Amino acid sequence: EDQKAPFLKAPQHTNATCDTLRDTDVVGFAEVMDDCDEAEFIKPTFTDTEAGCVVIRTWTSKDLCGNTAEPATQNISLQLDPPAVQVPPNQELRCNQSTDPSGTGYL
Repeated sequence: EDQKAPFLKAPQHTNATCDTLRDTDVVGFAEVMDDCDEAEFIKPTFTDTEAGCVVIRTWTSKDLCGNTAEPATQNISLQLDPPAVQVPPNQELRCNQSTDPSGTGYL
């Protein structure tokens, strides 16, 4: 009976946006190696913990005999999209005309 836990290797640390965070084609997928089981039957899973603009992804895996791999971690830096700013069109003002945004347009 297999008593040895599989070996789990996390993908390298990387950058992602909120849209690509769950896309393993972008951020990578953990590799599993096991002495007895075929690796294609061992599927690693992950949980994410947010720490500011970094997501710490912890990968875990269990082989077909129930042996659990040591967790492997991957840091994913979130690249936040800058906010879109709407600017009103340019206006020409006369010397005594109000510059109040209610008359010239809001940002």
